[in-house]
Amino acid sequence: IGMDGNNYNQGTADYEVAMADMLLHGFPVGGNANNIFPALRSDQVMIGLPAAPAAAPSGGYISPTEMKKALNYIIKGVPFGGKYKLSNQSGYPAF
Repeated sequence: IGMDGNNYNQGTADYEVAMADMLLHGFPVGGNANNIFPALRSDQVMIGLPAAPAAAPSGGYISPTEMKKALNYIIKGVPFGGKYKLSNQSGYPAF
């Protein structure tokens, strides 16, 4: 679940953007406002991905084209027409 309360499917740019944004912005763990996961600096976060669909038989593989859309949005703030909106619309250049 992204910070906007929506579910995003693995293997989509929206999923990668939403998960990275949670780490870069910080979030209430389990929706509990008294238990906040603090934001990490953009130079502290990286994304690890399966290299091929066979490496993630239960889901999680993302095509290079889809991942490029996600990274352009996360780093440069270049929207790709997805549903999730970054909390920092200008992106995170140090990501």
